[in-house]
Amino acid sequence: MGGSALFHGQDLLALDCSADGRRVLVLGRSGTSLLSTDGGATWQRQTLAGAPDLIAIRMKPDGLQGTATTTEGRVSTTIDGGMSWSAGSRGDDRALFHTVRAAAEGSRRWAIDLGGRLWDSADGGDDWQTRGDLPEGTPADKVLEHWLASARADDAARGVVWPIIPADILGQSGTAW
Repeated sequence: MGGSALFHGQDLLALDCSADGRRVLVLGRSGTSLLSTDGGATWQRQTLAGAPDLIAIRMKPDGLQGTATTTEGRVSTTIDGGMSWSAGSRGDDRALFHTVRAAAEGSRRWAIDLGGRLWDSADGGDDWQTRGDLPEGTPADKVLEHWLASARADDAARGVVWPIIPADILGQSGTAW
């Protein structure tokens, strides 16, 4: 199905794509997902009955595996490009995740809740724990700074070393990725 009629009247909330741009997944309210496997030339629509709104998504480079957050604060995962979703748990009843990212290597997930707390899952999003001593309301730049320091330390313990980017170059890159 192609054309703009498919998108008319949709309340779309999030999107991501495969590394090559061929698989594009767009998420909307009430479990609506729009999937293109040909770079946007044609689209398939699916509505998952009774599903919450999927409000943020991050797909792995293959465009098949991904992680999304819901309006219920849960983290859902897909292994088939968004055609089906498995609902995971959330850190606790007070946590409402609004951003989630998945490590390329497998089951590691990171999330930020609306209170500015950083969460970490080592098992694909089934179990979550807060990271560090970031109190509720911590500014976003401090959450990001803490997340990067934690990720670098964890990776260093596994023998992975992150490149050092000079501050002047980093400052030119921005953070809108």
